[in-house]
Amino acid sequence: MPLIDKLKSQTLIKDGLRFLVGGGLNTAISYLAYLFFLLFTHYQIAYALSWVVGLLIIVIFYPSRVFVGSQNSWKKTTLLIAQYVLVFFFGLQCLKSLVVYVGVSEQLAALFTMAFTTVLNFLLMRLLFRRSLFR
Repeated sequence: MPLIDKLKSQTLIKDGLRFLVGGGLNTAISYLAYLFFLLFTHYQIAYALSWVVGLLIIVIFYPSRVFVGSQNSWKKTTLLIAQYVLVFFFGLQCLKSLVVYVGVSEQLAALFTMAFTTVLNFLLMRLLFRRSLFR
């Protein structure tokens, strides 16, 4: 394997590992927030509120802690927020489909949805901060 390909592969692995740790923490915090908000409100509103908690974590920590060395700017932050909002609406529909059509409990449906949207967010953020999925 040529050196440049090896370095690209190592960057992907390192980004992936940092994202797993950061994404795992973010998912755990977001899920706990969801369970908390679920005590007081409808599951879709609880999901939206927990997503805002996750968005704050992502905007504050991900560019500098997960995608180390990437150039951050207002444009990238705006794109990150837009991407995260788009994935939110996708996740909200996924959550609703699991609860209403599949019959999964609200608590378990949120876990499935968060796991799926975490992977989707990693791929989209990798494109944003590295301009490639595999470099």
